Amino acid sequence: MQTGLTFDRDRKVIRSILIATLLLVSFVARSQTLVYPDDRRFFTDMLLNVKDGALIMGNSTFTTDAVFTIRDNKVFRGWSTSTFDLLYTVRDGKVYPVESNFSGDILYTIKDGKIYRGNSDYDLDLLFTWRRNGVFKEQSISTFDRVCFIQGRFSEAEYFAILLALELLE
Repeated sequence: MQTGLTFDRDRKVIRSILIATLLLVSFVARSQTLVYPDDRRFFTDMLLNVKDGALIMGNSTFTTDAVFTIRDNKVFRGWSTSTFDLLYTVRDGKVYPVESNFSGDILYTIKDGKIYRGNSDYDLDLLFTWRRNGVFKEQSISTFDRVCFIQGRFSEAEYFAILLALELLE
C-alpha cells in the first residue's frame, strides 16, 4: 500500500521538476538572441549572441568578452554602461552618435525591420532588411543575399549593434 503512495508522490515531484525546468528553459531562450551565418543554427557556427544586453562574439557567454552592451536603447563599448563608453543612441527609429539630438547627426534610420543610411526611408538608401529571421542585403529575399540568421527577440538597438558587430555598418 505504501509503494503506491510513494509512486504517486514521486510522480508529482518529477512532474513539478519537469514543469519548472521547461519554464526556466523557455525564459532563458526568450532572453537571449543568437546570430548564425545561416538557418542551420549549429552551436559551433554561432557568430554572436546577445544575453542580458551584452553582445558577445561567438558562442561565449562570459560578459567580460562583450563587444557592446545595449541598455535603454543605448550602445556602449565593451561590458560597460558608463557615459564615457557610450557610442550610439537609438531614439524613435533613428541612430545618433553618442547622445546627439540633431537631425543632421542621424547615422541610420530603422523602420519596419529595414535599416537605411542617414535620415531617410528611400529605397536607394536601404542597406538591410530583416525578414523571416534573416537579415538580407537591401530588399532581397534570396538565400544568396542573406548576411545572417537571427534567432530570438531583439530591440532596434540590438539589431543595430548586431550589424555593427558583424562589421556590416560603419
